[in-house]
Order: sequence, then C-alpha cells, then structure tokens
Amino acid sequence: MKKIVLPIDGSARSQRTIAITKQIFHGQDAEITLLMVLPEPRYTDAQAERDRATIQANQELADFAKEGQNRSPAGPPRPGDRAVRQRPRI
Repeated sequence: MKKIVLPIDGSARSQRTIAITKQIFHGQDAEITLLMVLPEPRYTDAQAERDRATIQANQELADFAKEGQNRSPAGPPRPGDRAVRQRPRI
C-alpha cells in the first residue's frame, strides 16, 4: 500500500492538486492523507481564521472521502497487468 501525504491550503491550486492526485492513484492501493497547511495569522482575530480554515479543511476531507467511497476498488495487480503512469495536467 502506498501512503501519500498531500499538503493543501484551501487555494484553487491545492484543489487542482487534490483532483490530480485522485486521478493518479485511482484504482491503486493507496492511502492519501490530507494535511491542511495554514499561514501564520498576522492579525488579532486569529481564532476566527483558524475556525474558518478548520471548517474548510473538514469539508474538503469529507468531500474527498465521499468521492473515494463512490468508486469500486481495483483489487491487487494480476500477472500480466501493465503499470500505467499518468502525468498530471497543470
């Protein structure tokens, strides 16, 4: 089993990275861990920003997990299977 740690920050680019990662590892025996990376707050209402980011991270994780449940597992590779490597489109 492959274990992947995917750092995200809630930006549009990190959203594309999630989609690309799902495409690359679709059907493979892989465990993907999302790691929400937050910038250090520079203002006094830091708790409100952390709360907002936590809610957003939880929603992204729930969406990612829900999409993973909607696909059927590919199972282990069989003799004669070819390894296909996909390149992400950026």
